[in-house]
Amino acid sequence: MEPIFFLIKNKVLTFHSEYTMDTTYSMFSIAPHMHLLGKEFKIWAVTPGGDSIPLCHIPKWDFNWQLLYNFPCYIMLPQGTVIHSEATYDNTVNNPNNPNHPPQNVGYGESSLDEMDKYFMNIVP
Repeated sequence: MEPIFFLIKNKVLTFHSEYTMDTTYSMFSIAPHMHLLGKEFKIWAVTPGGDSIPLCHIPKWDFNWQLLYNFPCYIMLPQGTVIHSEATYDNTVNNPNNPNHPPQNVGYGESSLDEMDKYFMNIVP
């Protein structure tokens, strides 16, 4: 069963995802994406040999500062590399960007009042 992406009101929650590369790729940029309840976003790769490669860490998510992060050189990711992401959301009154007062349960959706846990990778084989 697929995990359900649902942000319970008055909670700070963290979600983890994994994606295994089906062939060898070179990555040249990455773009994490969340909405207003986003708090922190980390993305890293673990190669089949066990090497950990940090790709992106945004400790203080800012919805108004969503960028494509370009690497200074290509990062080779061998077949079998696992891309990990960890996204933390603050659906409490302590989040000044929370559009709901009082906080409400929020699900996945395209609207800025909904939430997302995505990242886009620019890669070439």
